[in-house]
Amino acid sequence: MGGQRGKVKAKARKKKRLEASKRSAGYRKRFLNKILKWDEPILSEQCSIVEKGEDISNLIRDMGRILSFSENGVGLAASQIGVVKRVVAAKINKEVRFFINPEIKIHSGNTIKSMEACLSYPGIEVVVDRNDTITVDYEDEARIHHIKEFKDFSAIILQHEIDHTNGICGVGAEWKRLNTPPPVEESTEQEEYDDPVSVESDSSKE
Repeated sequence: MGGQRGKVKAKARKKKRLEASKRSAGYRKRFLNKILKWDEPILSEQCSIVEKGEDISNLIRDMGRILSFSENGVGLAASQIGVVKRVVAAKINKEVRFFINPEIKIHSGNTIKSMEACLSYPGIEVVVDRNDTITVDYEDEARIHHIKEFKDFSAIILQHEIDHTNGICGVGAEWKRLNTPPPVEESTEQEEYDDPVSVESDSSKE
């Protein structure tokens, strides 16, 4: 009897864990579904600055969760979730950090070829020229001002995301190129006897 009761309890615990897992998966999916994709007009918009005293706490929270829930994402701009503000989240040394009103002050180091992807254009990759060292002027989520140098992969991530705040995305441009049909060439050749009335008229003159 005790053994049977134990099996029932174990089954109930397993069911509870499964339901919790489903809820967790659904929770993550709801956040990830906020990412705008493909030809959404906002992705091409120039973002406006975050004003002093402007409350963006909910935006910061959502961006942090989305980036944490994303399996392969290393950066996210606010415009990618429909908020046209100059805010960027980036995984720097595996830690999600926030950049408010970021501006690249200095491009330095070497120019390198970077193979880049984007959460707004899944499955598309493109090679982009990037500097391997940049100096960025920004505020963190506490609105503390910083001017810092970033190198290598961190520099690449920030250049990609700051491009987003200016309505630019090399991966998006490649997607548009791949999905734009070639222009239809107009024929310059005239078809013979395309005007039967004229043909008949000409033959009567012979």
